[in-house]
Amino acid sequence: MAPKSSKLTDEGPSKTGKVESRGTGGLHDDAPFAAIVKVRQPGYVPKGIVVRAQLGPTLFTADLTAGSLAQLEADPQVDSIAPAERLAPLSRGPK
Repeated sequence: MAPKSSKLTDEGPSKTGKVESRGTGGLHDDAPFAAIVKVRQPGYVPKGIVVRAQLGPTLFTADLTAGSLAQLEADPQVDSIAPAERLAPLSRGPK
Protein backbone atom coordinates (compact mmCIF):
# COMPACT_ATOMS: atom_id res chain seq x y z
CA MET A 1 0.00 0.00 0.00
CA ALA A 2 1.24 3.49 -0.80
CA PRO A 3 2.30 5.87 1.98
CA LYS A 4 -0.45 8.03 3.45
CA SER A 5 0.93 11.21 1.88
CA SER A 6 1.26 9.84 -1.66
CA LYS A 7 -0.69 11.39 -4.48
CA LEU A 8 -2.33 9.93 -7.53
CA THR A 9 -1.15 11.99 -10.47
CA ASP A 10 -1.80 12.36 -14.17
CA GLU A 11 1.83 11.54 -14.97
CA GLY A 12 1.13 8.49 -17.09
CA PRO A 13 -0.95 5.37 -17.64
CA SER A 14 -1.72 2.90 -14.88
CA LYS A 15 0.31 -0.31 -14.74
CA THR A 16 -2.48 -2.37 -16.27
CA GLY A 17 -4.36 0.36 -18.12
CA LYS A 18 -7.47 -0.21 -15.97
CA VAL A 19 -7.37 3.15 -14.19
CA GLU A 20 -8.21 6.28 -16.13
CA SER A 21 -6.24 9.06 -14.43
CA ARG A 22 -8.21 11.95 -15.95
CA GLY A 23 -9.54 14.11 -13.14
CA THR A 24 -7.71 12.35 -10.32
CA GLY A 25 -4.50 14.37 -10.19
CA GLY A 26 -3.53 15.51 -6.70
CA LEU A 27 -5.83 13.20 -4.76
CA HIS A 28 -4.46 11.88 -1.50
CA ASP A 29 -4.92 8.24 -0.44
CA ASP A 30 -7.66 9.12 2.03
CA ALA A 31 -9.57 11.65 -0.11
CA PRO A 32 -12.75 9.97 -1.40
CA PHE A 33 -13.93 10.51 -4.96
CA ALA A 34 -16.77 9.04 -6.99
CA ALA A 35 -15.76 6.56 -9.68
CA ILE A 36 -17.37 4.37 -12.29
CA VAL A 37 -16.23 0.76 -12.02
CA LYS A 38 -16.68 -1.90 -14.70
CA VAL A 39 -16.24 -5.54 -13.70
CA ARG A 40 -16.07 -8.71 -15.82
CA GLN A 41 -18.57 -10.84 -13.88
CA PRO A 42 -22.19 -9.63 -13.46
CA GLY A 43 -22.96 -8.77 -9.84
CA TYR A 44 -19.31 -8.87 -8.72
CA VAL A 45 -18.29 -6.20 -6.18
CA PRO A 46 -14.62 -6.06 -5.14
CA LYS A 47 -13.93 -6.58 -1.43
CA GLY A 48 -14.11 -3.34 0.56
CA ILE A 49 -16.03 -1.41 -2.10
CA VAL A 50 -19.45 0.07 -1.36
CA VAL A 51 -21.68 0.47 -4.41
CA ARG A 52 -23.39 3.87 -4.70
CA ALA A 53 -25.54 3.03 -7.72
CA GLN A 54 -25.79 -0.06 -9.92
CA LEU A 55 -25.79 1.09 -13.56
CA GLY A 56 -25.94 -2.36 -15.10
CA PRO A 57 -24.94 -5.96 -14.34
CA THR A 58 -21.23 -5.15 -14.70
CA LEU A 59 -21.18 -1.38 -14.14
CA PHE A 60 -21.59 0.63 -10.94
CA THR A 61 -20.50 3.80 -9.18
CA ALA A 62 -18.63 3.78 -5.89
CA ASP A 63 -16.78 6.11 -3.54
CA LEU A 64 -13.09 5.24 -3.79
CA THR A 65 -9.83 6.61 -2.48
CA ALA A 66 -6.59 6.89 -4.40
CA GLY A 67 -5.17 4.37 -1.95
CA SER A 68 -7.72 1.73 -3.00
CA LEU A 69 -6.86 1.99 -6.70
CA ALA A 70 -3.86 -0.36 -6.49
CA GLN A 71 -6.09 -3.03 -4.93
CA LEU A 72 -8.70 -2.60 -7.67
CA GLU A 73 -6.11 -2.52 -10.42
CA ALA A 74 -4.71 -5.85 -9.19
CA ASP A 75 -8.17 -7.47 -9.10
CA PRO A 76 -8.57 -9.66 -12.22
CA GLN A 77 -12.36 -9.22 -12.13
CA VAL A 78 -12.08 -5.41 -12.47
CA ASP A 79 -12.08 -4.31 -16.09
CA SER A 80 -11.78 -0.52 -15.69
CA ILE A 81 -12.06 2.37 -13.21
CA ALA A 82 -12.74 5.99 -14.16
CA PRO A 83 -13.40 9.03 -11.99
CA ALA A 84 -17.00 10.20 -12.30
CA GLU A 85 -17.44 13.69 -13.68
CA ARG A 86 -20.19 16.08 -12.66
CA LEU A 87 -22.01 17.19 -15.77
CA ALA A 88 -23.18 20.74 -16.31
CA PRO A 89 -26.88 21.28 -17.03
CA LEU A 90 -27.81 21.55 -20.68
CA SER A 91 -28.39 25.08 -21.86
CA ARG A 92 -31.92 25.59 -23.12
CA GLY A 93 -30.84 28.56 -25.21
CA PRO A 94 -32.47 32.01 -25.32
CA LYS A 95 -36.16 32.27 -24.48
